Amino acid sequence: MYCTPILRNATRTSLTPSAALLERVKRPAYLARLARPEDLVPLFKNDDYIGWSGFTGVGYPKTLPTAIANDVESRNLQSDPSTKKKFNLFVGASVGPEVEDRWASLDMIARRYPHQVGKEVAKGINAGRIEFADKHLSMFPQDLTYGYYSLHKKHGDPTKPLDWAIVEATAITPEGHIVPGASIGATPEILQSASKIIIEVNTRIPNLEGLHDINHSFLPPHRQPYLITHPSDRIGGTAISVDPDRVVAIIESHQPDNTGSNAPENDESRMIAKHLIQFLESEVIEGRLPKSLLPLQSGIGNVANSIIGGLAEGPFDNVQVWTEVLQDTFLQFFDSGKLNFATATSIRFSPDRFDQFYKNWASYKDRLLLRSQQVANSPEIIRRLGVIAMNTPLEVDIYGHANSTNALGSRMLNGLGGSADFLRNAKLSIMHTPSTRPSKNDPTGISCIVPFASHVDQTEAWIQARQAGLRDGGSTFNVNVQSPDGINQHQFHVIPFAGQSPHIRLFLFLVMRITSTYLLACLFSIAFAFPVENEHSIRAPPKGSSAAPVIQVRFTSKTTTDDHALDALNAEVYVRHLLGRQSIKNALAHGSDEIEFTNHNGESEEAYFEVTGPAKCAKTPCKGKVDMKAPNRADLSWLFITPESNPNPLSQYAVN
Repeated sequence: MYCTPILRNATRTSLTPSAALLERVKRPAYLARLARPEDLVPLFKNDDYIGWSGFTGVGYPKTLPTAIANDVESRNLQSDPSTKKKFNLFVGASVGPEVEDRWASLDMIARRYPHQVGKEVAKGINAGRIEFADKHLSMFPQDLTYGYYSLHKKHGDPTKPLDWAIVEATAITPEGHIVPGASIGATPEILQSASKIIIEVNTRIPNLEGLHDINHSFLPPHRQPYLITHPSDRIGGTAISVDPDRVVAIIESHQPDNTGSNAPENDESRMIAKHLIQFLESEVIEGRLPKSLLPLQSGIGNVANSIIGGLAEGPFDNVQVWTEVLQDTFLQFFDSGKLNFATATSIRFSPDRFDQFYKNWASYKDRLLLRSQQVANSPEIIRRLGVIAMNTPLEVDIYGHANSTNALGSRMLNGLGGSADFLRNAKLSIMHTPSTRPSKNDPTGISCIVPFASHVDQTEAWIQARQAGLRDGGSTFNVNVQSPDGINQHQFHVIPFAGQSPHIRLFLFLVMRITSTYLLACLFSIAFAFPVENEHSIRAPPKGSSAAPVIQVRFTSKTTTDDHALDALNAEVYVRHLLGRQSIKNALAHGSDEIEFTNHNGESEEAYFEVTGPAKCAKTPCKGKVDMKAPNRADLSWLFITPESNPNPLSQYAVN
């Protein structure tokens, strides 16, 4: 029996292919390389550069990564530096948590690019154990083939950026080419970049040959244009071509993709979807969009699901979709007869919807096409087609900026992903989000609409959709705000204020980062945020005291907003937003992972703040001042903020 020289070095047992595998693998020479996952584990060495197939938790290898993790854990390899194994991992986007999160929990990932989803991976990244850099998903495959990620590769073939490619397939052609599953992502470029290839043939899911349009990625100056003018245009083949001599082994797999249920729709997401569909209707009536719209792109999440579900019942026919990922409600959209054709790089259905999709494969296969992420997210094609892009941010601001990656400006969530590929190049760039997002300690949550984003990933979110309605970036808009008690509702008309220019705000945030004086930046940001006169007081416990710090924000208003509640909203947004930063917690000598915001009751063990509106200061104005006469930047003692009624300066308190 033939086996490659590398496979001869592994302990292996002669295996008999199953009937299902014989049906899927049309190249007999590959069947001679059939192996068990555990037999291949010794081939992987510390500091190997490994690429996996997969995108949004679909189409990733499952059996071999699990076997490698089992070996590391059972033999306790990570406890000894001489046996420890850490790998450099490259995937088009995210994969299933049962493999990637487990690798992260066992400290098996040294570097990870360019996008991930998983609690353990995120913990490792934010703790500095995993080196991570996100990237626009349209650019990552190209940069991988350029060799940008392997400049410091210490062993293996120097002409190949990756040592290994482990990919999932649903079939193998007589030429030895690979038919992917329900995602393509960066798999073609990962295979192109790897010196050795292992294929997991998943016989649990159907043979999806014909679903894919795969083109070869050339290096400059030999790159070719993507000749696409319609979502259904094909420019490539139905399988990924590989050099059969680089295929070390194949494995039979039976495990499904671990997608789980999609985020459920709710009243807020349906309301946002209703506003967006009404907006699109008005654009058609005004003649700015055709009756069938332009190709749609939709992100991931319950709002995206609600929008597509709403379109399935909407007024538009013969709709085309050019997107990155398809979610559950796309099946409803197809079944309604209103969706004519859709193209993406991944299908991320819940398990029940995948069952429906595979059961009715014949009815969907001629209306659907999967492409590599380099094509699906191509800025050139997105501009040519005039795509309408719709995505969910972490937060947006009144300038049309969007933060998609860093909570409170510094804690990495998943990575940039593909939203910027679409937002930068779409005809209409839409960001949709609820006005607030609940946190672990606060059911009302933190505002998703802020005066200025704490981290800017996109600058083209010119249409922002919330349950309260839509707005154009940079224009005046209305905001509905519910008070924390859940009873009072206020509507405010917000006007971007002269002097609140992006370069001034950027300067303030640079000051905030360079000096780590987040409180000072917070206060100046509030002062610049709206046409109000802001006055503040801050207290910290006396030196040596174990009491929790108290932060008070007081202000007077020169506006006529309802009950001056807009001022309270401004202060609360900024205090919540900036006090969550680690440097502020350190400055206040507060060891909690999160700061809980409660009313002043004297009993909270967490830091808290008070916002006192002008109505309460009507008879005795709450005035304050900033004294900058004694700068000492070793801590925050140089910042004096003292109400005139309290002459004691802040310097008497321990705030470092």
